[in-house]
Amino acid sequence: ASARSRGRRPASWRRAPAAFSHVTLGRPTPSSSTSMRRFWSPPPPPPPPPAVSPSLEALAPVLLVLLLPLFLLWRSTRRPATGVAKGKRILSDQSFSDLLAKHSDALARMRAAYMAAGGIVDAYTEPFLLRFLVGREENEEEATRSLVETTQWRKSTGAADARAKILAGTPLLKLHYAVREISLHFPILPSHGYARDGGPVSIFVHDGFHPPALMAKLTPEEYLHGVVAFFEYSMVQCDRLSASHDRLVKITNMFDFEHLTVAHLNLRFLTRYTQQFIRLDQHYPASFDALLCLNAPWLFTVGYKIARPWMSEQFVSKIDISVTKEESHQAAVSRVAKEQLPRHFGGTCDKMPKEVADRTGWSGIDERQRAALFGGYKLGGYYA
Repeated sequence: ASARSRGRRPASWRRAPAAFSHVTLGRPTPSSSTSMRRFWSPPPPPPPPPAVSPSLEALAPVLLVLLLPLFLLWRSTRRPATGVAKGKRILSDQSFSDLLAKHSDALARMRAAYMAAGGIVDAYTEPFLLRFLVGREENEEEATRSLVETTQWRKSTGAADARAKILAGTPLLKLHYAVREISLHFPILPSHGYARDGGPVSIFVHDGFHPPALMAKLTPEEYLHGVVAFFEYSMVQCDRLSASHDRLVKITNMFDFEHLTVAHLNLRFLTRYTQQFIRLDQHYPASFDALLCLNAPWLFTVGYKIARPWMSEQFVSKIDISVTKEESHQAAVSRVAKEQLPRHFGGTCDKMPKEVADRTGWSGIDERQRAALFGGYKLGGYYA
């Protein structure tokens, strides 16, 4: 019997050349001193991962919330701005009567296009149409195209129905159920008096606003219907006042960012809700007189950089940012008389004026509910 059959290693194997003993190919050669049993044993298990401190695990969501807006800020600065090119002049400094006389033929053609697209003519259609012409630099073709697109949009979002209800005398809070939900969860004072130039003033306060609570009540689509109703209410006032003031009256909006926190930069609310609010500008041309950003902390810059790509240049040109309380009071009272402003903004009002409560519909809500609204925050007790 051969050496292999007797269990012995053949002589040729025992006498393997030195070169063969160095060809490992990832495993020991027959001449290795390590036994085959030891070589083919399974590798040792990997060491366990280092234990993560519970405190670090708790901090992870906070770090994500803090760093993600900063990452989006960096990305937003790399995107081109949208909307009207810089340097264009908005031709709204002419009197309302002069604008109507100057563009009477163009307005007649735009009215026909508006009606053909399904638009409803009312007593204030002329200022409504004129805003498109002024906002598009008196370019009739571009203004008509935008008007037709907006007319279709107005039917789908309920803007046309809201305008008809407002003209019929319906209070703001009864225009749509979303208006009431927004008002109960977001400290807003819509159409709270008039600016020095005659336009309606609306005030939006972030102290006491909790985005998740509002998102739990309204979908983005419902929220859009609500903010559209807010806009329509102010725009009907502007169109009504344009003839009496002999100028194209516009909105003044005040946004108070005191006590702004990271929770307000909720990415879902910013991208699904706030973005819709900002982009309404494209359907309401030549409608803003001023957008005052008051008491803006450093965190405001983060939110602004995120939202900047959604803003048209016309929208941005109306923004006026104040940082300190003194600057904010001065900016507010320079636009609005003190008797039209809450005391927190340099005014003299300690409670909502009765005329505002009756006109907007707040007087129809139970007084105890109004008194408890936003308790502990800036506008707590103001609605009673």
